[in-house]
Amino acid sequence: PRPLITSSLTGTVCSGYPYSYTITSNVASSTFTWSRATVTGITPSTGSGSTAGISETLTNSTGSSIDVTYILTPTGPGPLHCSGTASSLVVTVKPTPSVTTGLTQSLCNGTTASLTITDTPDVPGTTFTYPAPTCTGGMTGGLARSSGSSAPITDLLNNPTTSPQTATYAVTPTSPLGCVGGVRNVVITINPIPTVNSTASKTICNNTSVSYTPTSAVVGTTFTWTTSILTPPTDGTITGYSDCTSACPSSINQTLQNTGTSTGVVRFIITPTGPTPTFCVGPTFTFDVTVNPV
Repeated sequence: PRPLITSSLTGTVCSGYPYSYTITSNVASSTFTWSRATVTGITPSTGSGSTAGISETLTNSTGSSIDVTYILTPTGPGPLHCSGTASSLVVTVKPTPSVTTGLTQSLCNGTTASLTITDTPDVPGTTFTYPAPTCTGGMTGGLARSSGSSAPITDLLNNPTTSPQTATYAVTPTSPLGCVGGVRNVVITINPIPTVNSTASKTICNNTSVSYTPTSAVVGTTFTWTTSILTPPTDGTITGYSDCTSACPSSINQTLQNTGTSTGVVRFIITPTGPTPTFCVGPTFTFDVTVNPV
């Protein structure tokens, strides 16, 4: 008799997962050949063999399912080796989502995260899970997501240090068709809020430079300031002070003149700003300069 294919002629597999299939026939000791043609979006581009077993790992580079057709041809045993009727095996290769590479976010401490997780290729309906993030510097506030969701990461992370710290989320994507992608890291960096830690007051002689360098424990902090007379001297005023609201020098070197007969006080309101990329603005700091008269 001429052999016929008796194994199922449909199959499914997730992209990037091994697909195994065994060809069977109604005629014992039949042999088989198989082949598949090029299908756009599928790699490897073609395949063929002369065994009863098909074992391939097909990759679907799109966000939708693609059907791949194998042509199965049976041949009966000797001595006649009767050629059987070819059959088509249709395997649906479902897309497997992959978390987009390089997903990061930088925030100022005390700011709620809002990092949207995406997948490439975009497989509609993909959800994401992850354990609690791995945090540096004793940072807290990172939560696990055990139930799949497409919502952004909205953790409120707390950085207790004066340097940037990271929360690394090991994210696993799962498509609505049940295909699970590989784990990929998503990183949120929390930058500290700078504060001024230099002295809060100073007394200088008349017609003398303030010579004051504001400092912060956060490396790379810059400073701006506004000024005003807090306490005017008797029978006079103080001159020589001015605001600096951008591109300020690292030190306040203004020379102050007291034209009165008693001490006067100039107040500098200093604002610290952290370094790039977030330029976190810290609380204002009051620095009072007492200027003695001549």
